[in-house]
Amino acid sequence: GVGVWRDFRFGTLPIAAAWWACLGPLPLAAAGRPDPLRVCGRRVRRVVAGEGVGDHEATPLRQLPHGCALLYVGAEGSSLERRLLLRHGNAHPVFRLDHISGDLTKLSSDALLMKRYRYVELARAAGTIGLLMCATGSTYGKSVADRLEALLRRGGGPAE
Repeated sequence: GVGVWRDFRFGTLPIAAAWWACLGPLPLAAAGRPDPLRVCGRRVRRVVAGEGVGDHEATPLRQLPHGCALLYVGAEGSSLERRLLLRHGNAHPVFRLDHISGDLTKLSSDALLMKRYRYVELARAAGTIGLLMCATGSTYGKSVADRLEALLRRGGGPAE
């Protein structure tokens, strides 16, 4: 396959015809094909009453429509649910559909935002701040973070 260049502003650009590379952002915008809208890495599709999901493959969404709601179908408290709430919970209503019982629950991002704000305040008050970065699929990121926290506590540093 032909290689592509991904630009977060303009989408996908083919590398084979890279005439746009040295000309600045305007040719990039003209040559780019916007990526389909993704929420937490999953492609967003529009469903209209009476039509199937497959009918909308030709016109993918580029942004969330004004006033839309998000429906999450999955386990309560999953990492996908948390990311969805943190990213879109303040701008759009988010609902969880329990696929077993069929119960529909409106979710709120307030508790997650307050928890995040607490950690921001702790970091602001700390004398030393460290940042551990690893790939999303890394299996050892949590264990490395736990080990670093244990070393910091043993050394007398403020770890919370």
